Amino acid sequence: ALALGMQRMAKRKALVRKMVAIETLGAVSVILTDKTGTLTENDMRVKKIWHEGSEQSLELLLRGCVLGNTASLVNGKEVVGDKTDGSLLLFAKEQKVDLTTFMSEGEVIDEYVFDPTTKTVTIIWKKDQKELVLVRGAPERILESSTSAFLNGKKVSLTDKNTRIVQDAFTSFAKEGLRVIGFGYREIIDGKKFEREELEKNLIFLGF
Repeated sequence: ALALGMQRMAKRKALVRKMVAIETLGAVSVILTDKTGTLTENDMRVKKIWHEGSEQSLELLLRGCVLGNTASLVNGKEVVGDKTDGSLLLFAKEQKVDLTTFMSEGEVIDEYVFDPTTKTVTIIWKKDQKELVLVRGAPERILESSTSAFLNGKKVSLTDKNTRIVQDAFTSFAKEGLRVIGFGYREIIDGKKFEREELEKNLIFLGF
């Protein structure tokens, strides 16, 4: 039955990678879709970036894009793996980042993959005896876990006023239908060990 279903779909110019999908599709009467390019091209790109503009915050944000990334680039431009992760690698290359050098400048000493509950990816990165926690994921989650942020060229506390500045920027991105990824970090003092939940607290918000 599955093979016959696949034949019928092929005649209508539809190819299915996994045969069991036929069974699921056979029970579908309504399909809801969005209008992102991933449906037609399976391709994603970084269209906009929001951060306060200093070299330090941009470098940390780019580290958050590259480290713990599950995708890779073939010939420097073709994405293999997760398309969202791939778009972050392409963005880093557009910023003149040598990915090989960037990743070899320090050492990833721990890594927490995407958590569907917190919607975050967390990396502990060590360079010159300094350990940094780099977190990326749902912007509302990153902002909620941050106590300060880079704004107007300096690190400031996330007062209600400063939080609104970030939220307004996030809202403007979301209204354009963009998929928004937030970035934050914190420094580990004296090599202390923390559980993931603790690592993702008291962040410094970098941008999205």
